[in-house]
Amino acid sequence: MARPLAVTGGVLFVTLWFLGLLPHAALLPLTVCAGVLCALVLCVRALRRKGLLPYVCAVVLAGCVLFWFHYDFVFAPVAALGGRTVPVTAALADLPQQLDDGYRTVLRTDSVDGMPMRCRIALYTSQEPEITCRQTVTFRTRLEANSAPGSSGVWLRAYEMRDARYTDDASGFFGRMLAVRQYAIETLLQRLPGTNGAVLAAMITGSEQYIPDDVYARMLECGIVHIFSVSGLHLSVFSMLLYRFLERRRAPRAVIALPSAVLTFLLMAVTGFSYSCVRAGIMLYIMLLGRCFFWRSDGLNALGASILVMALIDPFCAGSVGLQLSVLGTLGVILASPIVETRVEALRVRPRFLRKPIRLFLSALLVSACIHILTLPVIVIEFRRLSLVSPLANACLLFAAEWAMITAAAAVLLSAVPFLGVLSKPLLFGAGLLAKYCVLVSDSFGKLPFAAVRSDFAGLRFWIVGTLIVVSAVLMLQGTLRRRVVVSAAVSVGILASLVGFHAWNLHDLAQITVLDAGNQSAVLVKSRGKTALIGCGGKDAPSRVSLYTDSVDLFVVPREQKTECGAAHILVRSVPCAEIWAPQRVPALEPLYFFADPVVTTRGTRTVGDIRLTFDSSAEAVFLEIYDRTALLLFSPGCDLGKIPRAWLDADFLISRSDIPPALTAEHYAAVLLSRGSGQGDDPAREIVSRGGMAAATAGYGDICLQVRKDGAIGLERGDPYA
Repeated sequence: MARPLAVTGGVLFVTLWFLGLLPHAALLPLTVCAGVLCALVLCVRALRRKGLLPYVCAVVLAGCVLFWFHYDFVFAPVAALGGRTVPVTAALADLPQQLDDGYRTVLRTDSVDGMPMRCRIALYTSQEPEITCRQTVTFRTRLEANSAPGSSGVWLRAYEMRDARYTDDASGFFGRMLAVRQYAIETLLQRLPGTNGAVLAAMITGSEQYIPDDVYARMLECGIVHIFSVSGLHLSVFSMLLYRFLERRRAPRAVIALPSAVLTFLLMAVTGFSYSCVRAGIMLYIMLLGRCFFWRSDGLNALGASILVMALIDPFCAGSVGLQLSVLGTLGVILASPIVETRVEALRVRPRFLRKPIRLFLSALLVSACIHILTLPVIVIEFRRLSLVSPLANACLLFAAEWAMITAAAAVLLSAVPFLGVLSKPLLFGAGLLAKYCVLVSDSFGKLPFAAVRSDFAGLRFWIVGTLIVVSAVLMLQGTLRRRVVVSAAVSVGILASLVGFHAWNLHDLAQITVLDAGNQSAVLVKSRGKTALIGCGGKDAPSRVSLYTDSVDLFVVPREQKTECGAAHILVRSVPCAEIWAPQRVPALEPLYFFADPVVTTRGTRTVGDIRLTFDSSAEAVFLEIYDRTALLLFSPGCDLGKIPRAWLDADFLISRSDIPPALTAEHYAAVLLSRGSGQGDDPAREIVSRGGMAAATAGYGDICLQVRKDGAIGLERGDPYA
């Protein structure tokens, strides 16, 4: 076996990813089955001689045991704290992140209920917590636990801090690294206020929350947001810059490698040891170790070793989308770079002074294209949006982004040194120009027609997975390469045709009401027979969530002028085409919408959207939907005047409300209740309804809610759009 670490890491990573999709009850039976299969392969001589088969079976069995062990002995004790009110002593694990309706702060615990315990808690509050990077806090709170281990390693949530007591104790190494990160962000935002400073802060720290929504949306369209996820690109830029600087001074290899290794560790610590950053750091350590001892390091083995180390520490990391993209992207670089360099170097470019820039651009373009192809399955499945200009956009800004990171980091370091702060100004000026160029590239490519296309057909995910399985199986068959390619293509096309037919049949006579998880705001998407209506657009995340489900909106209703319903309306009309817009009278709160669109001013209206009849009444602060023989009532405030709402509307089959159910209404009256709540509010009202035997769900940071209504009267409720 030429690359044992690569095979081990790859098989283990895929195994852990697959196990993360299964319920806990299936882990033990699957582990037993893997053990039986492994024993069978080892006992049967014909199977034992099948090349990698025994080795792969052993790795799969090890992955099953590892995942099962961590689930029962690491995740389960933490999850058992859910539902209890206990004292907690903790410090900051990450800087507070501002949401639409408050703040999310990740805390690293020292003790829980008086017992030493290391875990992480996501704290949701309406106000920013007073805790600093150099403090620990002791407080009482009610904890809620995840039903399954998430890929982020944060399994507990809290929504309050009672009897909080703060202690100044410098909180160790991690607190100091977090303070460094905070200083870098504040320095760049203060000295370069606006978009450029926010982009630079995101580049060197990974904090994307300060980038304006419209700028981030265009960067997402052209597939360049990876420059804000601190990973291999960032670590290699800084570490290799230092390495090559010392190498030119002809220092011993060990002396050169040590500062680069220390810098790599500090960068991982400042960014909070994110999965993608740790993966890149391990690979850099392997490379530096190889250069110290004159070893020839293999990229695939180094990648496999990094995955193996991370999987042994945290088997749940395989479910992280960021790590999946990082691994596949690195694999693309490793596979493409040697071929691209050989082919590009063979090109004859005239005139000679353009030879190097053109070769660099072509190399970046071809490597980006290879990365794009390998990451395509994860992008389509997770983001449901595919950028068609990503390779070209990345090739245009890759070198500018690298130098923007270098100059911005150097400026931050100089600003922290007395008497050298004045030298940071020219560096910040240059970094600002480079950041402005990156924003200009994203604006130019993001506005192109068909810069990105949607993959809103859920069967596409099954087609990708099915095709990969078919190709893997066919490659093991006997026959010529041409025959195997033809068989793979034919089966893949057959799978796609079958799924398209099933998709078209399943959408027949089906209506959907999707409550978008936009915080304590109103944003409800209605779909039927290819027609779409959006009711409300509050919350900065609402436009990006709408674009996940549809490329255009046939009717956009702004039910009232409050920010909870119109806060992001002007952003939506710039990113998603709206055929018709209804809005109440022109008021200052709606002025941004009128600047970008020309809505119809109306306080009441009726419109048919597919098989759904929509009636809007701003005076009642409600929208009424008639879906086949069912009805739904949308309320935008739990404190609205129910006396203004027609009695027939109050007798609807389904209730959709922002924040909570009005006190005068009873949940038992409705077949289903959907609540649009912020992550800091929790989903307790929905859980209470479910505990009494009702059907209910709340967004509360858990994702969008989709209510499906069929013409035959059947209804279903689940997270997300099942056909998107």
